[in-house]
Amino acid sequence: MKDVVGVVLAGGYGTRLLPLTLTTNKHLLPVYNKHMILYPIDTLVRAGITEILVITGRDKRGASMAGQFIDLLGGDDKDRLGELLGRKIENKVNFHYKLQEQAGGIAQAIGMTERFVGNANFFAILGDNIAQDDVSQKVKEFANAESEAHIFLKHMPDEKMFEVVKGERRAKYGVAELAGDKIKGIEEKPFRPKSSYAVTGLYMYTSDVFGVAKTLKPSWRGELEVSDLNDYYAQKGRLGYTILNDLWLDLGVDHDSMLDGALEVRKMLQSTRP
Repeated sequence: MKDVVGVVLAGGYGTRLLPLTLTTNKHLLPVYNKHMILYPIDTLVRAGITEILVITGRDKRGASMAGQFIDLLGGDDKDRLGELLGRKIENKVNFHYKLQEQAGGIAQAIGMTERFVGNANFFAILGDNIAQDDVSQKVKEFANAESEAHIFLKHMPDEKMFEVVKGERRAKYGVAELAGDKIKGIEEKPFRPKSSYAVTGLYMYTSDVFGVAKTLKPSWRGELEVSDLNDYYAQKGRLGYTILNDLWLDLGVDHDSMLDGALEVRKMLQSTRP
């Protein structure tokens, strides 16, 4: 069985969380008792991944944010990581870092991981996502997958799925149209979604994704969209999915999402205390 490597996507300017992000990367902001980025890192570590690449970027002034992540995470100090996560770590985790020069989209950031990933399969996760589900079995199953992709979905009630944009109700997330055990298509923040399943920021790919990423065209935002990347696999009938059952949160939507995340984490910790 091949090893699966991990990627945490922590670039961007964090404009939706201004003014908090004037002086630091949004993924280093506190969410209850941990830095935001530690939640997705914990997801990877719990899944048995020991090689993790952190993609970060520059701030609006052009200064690199990489040093802040290195100061927090270091390289491979198991005891330090255990202290940050609040639990004992069984295996040493090696952190690697790469700078995304401009905020060119999630798919662009994924394309930048090619040298690190090599021929391995990999699990990419957005640096502002909390996912409580145990995904270790899915990661093991994907270790020997060939030329395909796998994403994680979350059923969203209307009050959490939609936002109002210029007087019209629109989904906050990419939405999947399901067809049995595959996905028929992915739409990016549609006004009339074809299902109630949001695409979360957890993605698994084989190394052929790098060739696919090179064929993408920028969206109207000027970015390479991960929805377009995933929709390519959907149209080929090669996009599998898992539905998350436990807590999933996108912390980077706005200030309310960070507050909601902090309250959910506190509730979760309180439920596990003796």
